[in-house]
Amino acid sequence: MVLQFPDDFFWGSSTSAAQVETASLHNWKGIKTKDGHTFDRTTDHEKRRDEDIENIAQFGTVYRCSVDWARLQSYVYAPFDPEVVEEYQVFFELLAQKGVKIMFVLHHFANPVWFENRGGWLNEENVSAYVDFARQCITHFGQYVFNWNTFNEPNVYALNAYLLGNFPPFKMNYFKAGRVLKNLGRAHNIAYKIIKEVYPLVPVGISLNTAYFKGINLLGKIPALFTDWWFHNRAARPFRMVDY
Repeated sequence: MVLQFPDDFFWGSSTSAAQVETASLHNWKGIKTKDGHTFDRTTDHEKRRDEDIENIAQFGTVYRCSVDWARLQSYVYAPFDPEVVEEYQVFFELLAQKGVKIMFVLHHFANPVWFENRGGWLNEENVSAYVDFARQCITHFGQYVFNWNTFNEPNVYALNAYLLGNFPPFKMNYFKAGRVLKNLGRAHNIAYKIIKEVYPLVPVGISLNTAYFKGINLLGKIPALFTDWWFHNRAARPFRMVDY
């Protein structure tokens, strides 16, 4: 038996800026991990881009990635740092020369410290701060993007940051998690329209994490059903405008 993938199936690799670049002034910097390490230096990606380009090109024709919001924008509504913009543009251009397309993720769990100090995703006014960031990303990087991801796994983010308390800001409140989902959805829907105005044929969506929840006895079945509903249906509901 031969498993045949369609001709338009995309193979590639994926990273988050916060996971591979040295920590800037974002909300994960200085966080102590469960294995005792402090979140600061990661894999030195920003210092080894030439080497990483070769590695990325080996894994396919698509690279799904984000940029460091905190490095690009030092305060709310600030113009992007031109040196950081050029760094990313050169990187994307070199990838394009290798035949690698960019799936651009606008938000992958990390927020600038100034964004968190303004209330994070609990503050509805921060939606406009994200939209401003999105506009500038469209302007500076849109030419390299063949697919837009406004949010990486918003269900994982809201669950861990505002319900289970595993991600910064380490909140544990059902109603706050719901408010965060609402604001994430509002930000996505606005960004969707803006992207489509400039790039009407480029697909825009979110990455929705999926999982399987099963209770092994009667007491477990009820929370499993609830978690399945919240994680998949409730979390996805605010994201109304999606191509996928």
